[in-house]
Amino acid sequence: MQWNNQTKGLLILLLCSLFIYGFSQLGSSANKAFFNKGTYTKETKVASITIEGLTKEQALQSLFSELSKWQEKTTIILEYDHEAILDSALFQFQPETTLNQVKDGTITTVEVVLEEGELERFLQREFPSVYSAINLQQLTNDIQTVAKNLDRGIFKFDLNEYIQMDQLEKTVISEASISVAENSNIDFKQNEIIVSIEPGTTFSLQEFLTENQFLDIDNESVSKLATVLYKAILSSPFEVIERHISSELPDYAELGMEAAFIQNQWDFKFHNSQDQAYDLFITKTNDQIVVKIKGFQSEEYKLEMKDEKSYPTRTIVQYDPSLAPSQMQVMNKGKDGRSITVVRQVYVNGEFQNELTISEDYYPPVYKSVKQGLKSGLNEISNDEQENEENKTEQLIPPSEDLDTDNVQTDKENEDSSNNTTGSNDKENQDEELWETPEIMK
Repeated sequence: MQWNNQTKGLLILLLCSLFIYGFSQLGSSANKAFFNKGTYTKETKVASITIEGLTKEQALQSLFSELSKWQEKTTIILEYDHEAILDSALFQFQPETTLNQVKDGTITTVEVVLEEGELERFLQREFPSVYSAINLQQLTNDIQTVAKNLDRGIFKFDLNEYIQMDQLEKTVISEASISVAENSNIDFKQNEIIVSIEPGTTFSLQEFLTENQFLDIDNESVSKLATVLYKAILSSPFEVIERHISSELPDYAELGMEAAFIQNQWDFKFHNSQDQAYDLFITKTNDQIVVKIKGFQSEEYKLEMKDEKSYPTRTIVQYDPSLAPSQMQVMNKGKDGRSITVVRQVYVNGEFQNELTISEDYYPPVYKSVKQGLKSGLNEISNDEQENEENKTEQLIPPSEDLDTDNVQTDKENEDSSNNTTGSNDKENQDEELWETPEIMK
C-alpha cells in the first residue's frame, strides 16, 4: 500500500511537533539544573518558613534556626486542678525527614514526635488523679499539631476536654449520718435511693419528696433528712442555694450543721456547678439515715468552725400571789444563745488553694421564766429579788438581739448612787445598755 502525499505530510508534521515539545521540556529541566543548582521554587514552605530560592542545605539551616526559636518562644501548658508546663525537650524534631518530603510550590509541616510514654509519665507525675482517664492519643495529636506548624506563643490545653468520664473511678468523697427513731415515718420502701446530680443541675428536697411520693412525713423528720444532706455536701463541691435554720438549735443537730424544713415553705437546695455528675446515695437502716456522695475527686474539702460564741440566758421572774412566799415554779428552763461561722477550705495535692464562708449561724438565747410567791412585807424583799422584779419584761426580744450581762445596771443601783428618782431619759439609756446586738448580727 502506498501513502499519498497528504498522509506523508501529516506524519512529518506530527514528528516535528513531538520533537519540538520534547526539546522544550528537556531544555527547561536542564536550565533549572544548571542555573538554579537545586533550589526550591516559588511559594514553597515548611510550616511557616519560606524556603523559596534556597538549596536543601540552606533550607536545612533555616529550619534548624526556626526550631530553636520555636523552643525558646513557645510554652505549652497543661491544666486541670493546677497548671504544668510541658518540657520542650520531649519534642523530637526530624528536619532532614521533613525536607525529603517537601514538594515545590506546596506547604509541608515539620515532622515531629512526642512520645506518648514520656507524655504519660509527665501526666502521672503532675496529674496523678486523672492521668489514667485521659485520652492520651488525642492529647498527643493536638499538642503535636502546634509543633508541626511551628506556631509560637503560649498554648493551654484543658485536660477536662480529654478526660474520658466512663474511665474515672467514682469514690466516696463525703459521708454523713444522723439518728432517727426506728418508728420514724421516713420509709424509703427500698434499701437505698440513688440520685444522680448532673452537671449544672440543682437538687431540691421538696421536689425529691414529691417525686418519690413521700407526702406524709412530718417536718421534724424531713428536717433531720435535710440536716444530714447538708452535713454531707459541706465537704463536697456543691453550692448551697437555699437553707434555713430553726430559732433554737435542735438536739439532733450540731452547731453550724442544721438545715430546717417546712413543707411547701422552707426548702433545702444545692447546685452542682462542676463538669461531672455525682451520685447521691441515701440509705435508712434501723435508726440511722446515711448519706454518701460519690464522684471523681480532684480537690479536697475541709471544714473549719470559726468564731464560736455563747450568749448567756437571763431569768425573768413573775411574782404570783397565789404561791407561798418561798415557793417558786420554773416555767421555762431557758437556753444560752450561740453563734458560729462555717468555712469550707479547698486543698489540691495537699496545698491550700482558697476558702469560702458557707454560713454564719446565730441562735438567740431563750430566757428562763419562773414564778415566785410574794412575801409578807415589802421590806423583806431582798435586793436580788428587786433586781429580778425590775428585770421582768413583757416585750418580745427580736431573734437578732442579745443581752450583754456585763452592762446590766438596775434602777435600784441607780437610785442608791444618785439618791434621787431616775428620770425617763435615764431609763431609756439603761434599756439601751440592757440589750445589745451580738457582733455576728451587726
